[in-house]
Amino acid sequence: MFNLLARLRAQAAPKNIVYRSLILALAYSFFWFVIHHTLTDAKFEPLWFIPQILSSVLIFFNLNGLFIAFNYYRSHRFFNILVASLYIQPFFNLFYFFTYKTFLEQQNLSVVIREPFFVLKVFAVELTWDRALLLVAGISIYYFINSVVLFRPGLIAKKLKPFDFFVNRWSAIFTVIMIGLQMKWCFDHDTSQLLMRSFYPVTLMVLLSVIIHLVRTHQPLFLRLFVMFLIFINILQLYSLNLAFLDQRNKFTLDAQFYRSFFGAFYVQTAFGDMKQNEKAHDVYQALPVAKMDYNILIVLNDAQRWDHLSSNGYPRPTDDELSWFYEKAFNFQFPIAPANFTDTSVPAIITGLGSDQDVRKIKSSLAIWDYFSKGAESFFVSSQDITWSKLNLFYNSIGQRHVWSATAQPDYHEGNPEDTIDRLSRDHLLTYIPKLKGPWVGVWQTFGSHSPYRTEPQFQRYTPCDLTRADGNESFRNCYLNGQVYSAHVRSDLFKKLDLDKTVIVLTSDHGEGMGEHGVYYHGVDYHQEMVKVPLNIYIPQALQKKIPPEKLANLKENLKKVVSITDVTPTLLQLHEMLTGQKLYEDLSYYTGKSLFEKWDYRVVFSSHCYPQYRCYSREIMFADDKYFLIFRPSEGFYKIYDTWNDLKQEHPLEMKDVNPIQLRKLVEEAARVHPLGQSMKGYYESTLHKK
Repeated sequence: MFNLLARLRAQAAPKNIVYRSLILALAYSFFWFVIHHTLTDAKFEPLWFIPQILSSVLIFFNLNGLFIAFNYYRSHRFFNILVASLYIQPFFNLFYFFTYKTFLEQQNLSVVIREPFFVLKVFAVELTWDRALLLVAGISIYYFINSVVLFRPGLIAKKLKPFDFFVNRWSAIFTVIMIGLQMKWCFDHDTSQLLMRSFYPVTLMVLLSVIIHLVRTHQPLFLRLFVMFLIFINILQLYSLNLAFLDQRNKFTLDAQFYRSFFGAFYVQTAFGDMKQNEKAHDVYQALPVAKMDYNILIVLNDAQRWDHLSSNGYPRPTDDELSWFYEKAFNFQFPIAPANFTDTSVPAIITGLGSDQDVRKIKSSLAIWDYFSKGAESFFVSSQDITWSKLNLFYNSIGQRHVWSATAQPDYHEGNPEDTIDRLSRDHLLTYIPKLKGPWVGVWQTFGSHSPYRTEPQFQRYTPCDLTRADGNESFRNCYLNGQVYSAHVRSDLFKKLDLDKTVIVLTSDHGEGMGEHGVYYHGVDYHQEMVKVPLNIYIPQALQKKIPPEKLANLKENLKKVVSITDVTPTLLQLHEMLTGQKLYEDLSYYTGKSLFEKWDYRVVFSSHCYPQYRCYSREIMFADDKYFLIFRPSEGFYKIYDTWNDLKQEHPLEMKDVNPIQLRKLVEEAARVHPLGQSMKGYYESTLHKK
């Protein structure tokens, strides 16, 4: 075996190591491209094939360069094993695919970089012996292949060494200093970027070393141009290729999406790593009066709950029937749209009333809903979840917040996986915490029963079989989700019955929906069809309080039940409700908010859902706009991706052809979309340059 390896190494003595590095990178790229298309039957897209492969080659070319540098000049086998371990990131996606029959999306895979501790907690629970064996095998295979193809026995003239510049002691010192400066910036501003920012100087030096080698050794012009082109892609991918790819159909691929995730995610820059309030928010808070309250407010955010899978909204199988008594007393909206399809962007938008149309600095300068009341009332945020996700705990611990509690942060929490939490824990905490409060309170309860893995207690497993792997069909997956709805209804009903409903305003809603494969997408964070963004919105106002509301305002609320509305409406609605109940105004102007008060009347409105906050999170510029005529999904690189009749195609099974769309109504939607959102301006530009021009 050792003689065979020595023979292979001897045969691998490169005439030009750069050639070998590029060829090997190309081989790895094609390998993962084929793996993806074999597993998913994805349609081959010639338009994207070349940039996809080139982007992938760049990834592996950089990693090959690191391997060569260590192997040739220091023979640091330990470091080369570490480099080989970088190649196995695709295996994480294979684990996910074989568990959930779908691939992680770009923004989810980047969690490996942005949320390493959360991922490690999950991975430690999910790592089985066979998966561990596969990871070790993957690292070993990459190490063996790289050793054979990129190994150089004997001596080569110094002028032929491709990584002189990288391993030069002065360059190495420079690289270390640059890494140190990047790390200092991260510790000062955003520790979640430690891994990717530390990678910048290394990548730069590897590529610069190759260029210097090609120039010094007078390599063929085409080879120099090719490597320069790869570097050009590397520099511009965030500003050009990434923006183009990200507007594609958001299926996860091991080509376009994977290559962005694996390498491009290192370069996803964010101006703000969190939504924590700034000093301006403190100034706004200080100017607030003491809230005059003789009632309570509870907002219930049931994560990943879609509107159309609740029996209260017509779903044929009983799911939330245990809450029927509550719905009879509440205002139930028929077409509410979540502000985003992902928790880390949607929840801040709901709690502040400010969506992705706003500058993030404005959101950070604003108050959370409980802040407005906290000078005169108790405030709390109680969650079943791990609230450190995307640093949301910094947002929840706002200037006016008095009590933040997470089930997974408790000393007696022994569930293991932070996504395997159960809503009984947070409900029980509320049942002990609320009775201790003195005076009125404003709080948020974040539940998790509708979120994968749809954890319930055994007695609420109404639908079987329940199998998240979809091994026996999609219905077994749906059964798990439906059981989550059954359990969610139970814990909420149980809490509500123990509250003083004569003096408590309750809002039931969700931050986003959940895909069941209706449009090729499972779970959430991707796509903008109704199952992903149409969520429940139920507002309960005690009868005694309703009597204090002016009749015309109450009439407006009832009229808006059958209109397309936004969950960003919750905050301005509650603020105006307080004004009507007490005569005290806690806000300056309702026009400040993205959302509208549901007590107001409007003749025409366009709502949107977008996960793109350019200064915070923007993994896809795809956006959804809807009015009471059309539901439109827009992709800047493709134009009008899908258009549906809002009320006559609730399941969105029949996308409209452009010839069937009323041009006057479409023009009206486009004009208003351009007014309410920056991406609407992009849509208007597309409309004017294409459809309208025709």
